[in-house]
Amino acid sequence: MALYDALSAESFLEYAFLRWILAPATRPEVAGRVKPQYEVTWAGHTYRIDYAIVGQHRSIAVELDGFTFHGSRSAFSYDRLRQNDLHAAGWLVVRFSYDMIRLEPARCVAQLQSVLNQDPLLAAYVIPKPLIEQPLMDPDPLFALTPAPRRTREIVSSYFDSVRNKLHLQTLRQCQMEAFAALGNYFRAGGTNAACVMSVGAGKTVLGVVTCLAFTRCRGALPHGRILL
Repeated sequence: MALYDALSAESFLEYAFLRWILAPATRPEVAGRVKPQYEVTWAGHTYRIDYAIVGQHRSIAVELDGFTFHGSRSAFSYDRLRQNDLHAAGWLVVRFSYDMIRLEPARCVAQLQSVLNQDPLLAAYVIPKPLIEQPLMDPDPLFALTPAPRRTREIVSSYFDSVRNKLHLQTLRQCQMEAFAALGNYFRAGGTNAACVMSVGAGKTVLGVVTCLAFTRCRGALPHGRILL
């Protein structure tokens, strides 16, 4: 089984990391050392790491950054507070963005391998001469928000599954984009129910449809709750 099929991915960005960075960098057996959405608590704060890679002496936190979720002033400060806490808890943080993976996969693979080689257990999984593929990724960074492709052994069984990865988010208005990003941050952080207040004619209906298609596998329900527009 391919490494990107063996490990779970909630977003296309997470899938891209597994498919074009982790898979060429390591042997498939590394899957047993990789823990998706791993929770770390430090100084009263709980953080969810996208992918934790645990070795003999090193614990590596792989953080995947979409610009939409990390481009605001508050997110900028939060990321640094979060990273400082993870460092204090003994984690080595490695960050990859959508465009890093899309434009410089070889450099990303080399950086990940350099970190893995610092641990004797993890170094055993590193592929000496990795075969780097050119990622098949849409230039639009908002595509990072769409759900990961279904595993190759699964069959797309509904209209919503078939259209989700065809969403063209650039057609949204600025207010819809900001609301979409805020909802993504909210549910990614573990939120359960959201209320989105927008002015009349701002496009709440379109926002609701895009949100359901982007964040869920069923019509009308969100990962952990519901949204009221």
